Amino acid sequence: MSNVLYLTIRNRVFDISIYLVVAFAILIPFLFGKLFLLDFVPAMNKNFDLLYGRVTTTYGGALPIDIMLILTSIDILQKILFFIILFLSGYMMYNLMKKMMPSRLSSFYAGLLYMINPYVYIKMISGQWFFLFPYAIFPLLLKIFIDLLGKKETKEMTKFTFLLSIVAFNIHMLIIALIIMTIIFIFWLNKHRDIRIIKILLTTAILFTLLNSYWIIPVLTAKNTVVANIGNKDYEVFAPEGGLFDIASMHGFWLEGYLYSRDFLPGWQILYLIILSLTILGFIYYYKDQKIGIYVKAFAVIGILGFILASGVNGPFGDIVRWLFDNTLLKGFRDSQKFVAMLVLAYSVLGGLGLNKIKNVYDKYNQDEEMP
Repeated sequence: MSNVLYLTIRNRVFDISIYLVVAFAILIPFLFGKLFLLDFVPAMNKNFDLLYGRVTTTYGGALPIDIMLILTSIDILQKILFFIILFLSGYMMYNLMKKMMPSRLSSFYAGLLYMINPYVYIKMISGQWFFLFPYAIFPLLLKIFIDLLGKKETKEMTKFTFLLSIVAFNIHMLIIALIIMTIIFIFWLNKHRDIRIIKILLTTAILFTLLNSYWIIPVLTAKNTVVANIGNKDYEVFAPEGGLFDIASMHGFWLEGYLYSRDFLPGWQILYLIILSLTILGFIYYYKDQKIGIYVKAFAVIGILGFILASGVNGPFGDIVRWLFDNTLLKGFRDSQKFVAMLVLAYSVLGGLGLNKIKNVYDKYNQDEEMP
């Protein structure tokens, strides 16, 4: 075995171990006893008909995960799912960042931020595993999507279709993913002007529809769905709590009463300002980069749009958000705070780039100091 291969394997094992250890450390307080979470309904693992009915009367391909609820107890499944979610969130974002910038420090930062933040914390505490699992997978989907745009290969299309189907376990995350990828695609197409990709994406859309017809057809033929009954009252009840700073700092969950991360983290405002500063720095120094500039600009737009949508109907962009929720695919987003996922993605990637710039300046300074 060559030294290069040995070092590559050793580094990969070390990197994976970091996220495994961090995920386990976070779950240590929850290893014993039950987790009583808002959306994790105990009755769901007792009645297959109820599970299947939930899929057909709402939307989203969650049936594969729901079947797991039948095969094991909720106590065990909760812990397994959240361990997997935490690990995948960190490690998948780490790999996406490595594609953007081959810097282990930047990649570790992006992975840890995507894995450990107020947004993931409150989604976990409120039991929204069905949203967090696709959230954890999404960075890998995005990496494959970028590869698909560049390579236009059948292998990439197959992997993309499969991963998009996993993200479709939750329709809200699916729609957020489609928004994010649409923005990236627009920037990519504006630069490369390669219309061959249109045919590939249309083929992918057909494959995705066929693979997910088990939940798409029931939704399209259902006489009544949960989405059809969502309206203005829901938007008001599920509007995010707090002001714009709360949303920007990845807080703002609609239901009060939970012990939020900021309640036991002194100086969290300073920590957020550091995250924001790294994000801005990453954009400033890399948006003109020949290789990744289009993605840097795309992630900036993704973050800003996520902030606007997450502010909800009561925020300064309320009229716009309300219209979008009533007249587009966004209908059904009662909890607009879900769009903070777009902010977290932008903070992770752009912040990692900002940290890379600081490291480069630091390394150059030390190199100059060593020169005679």
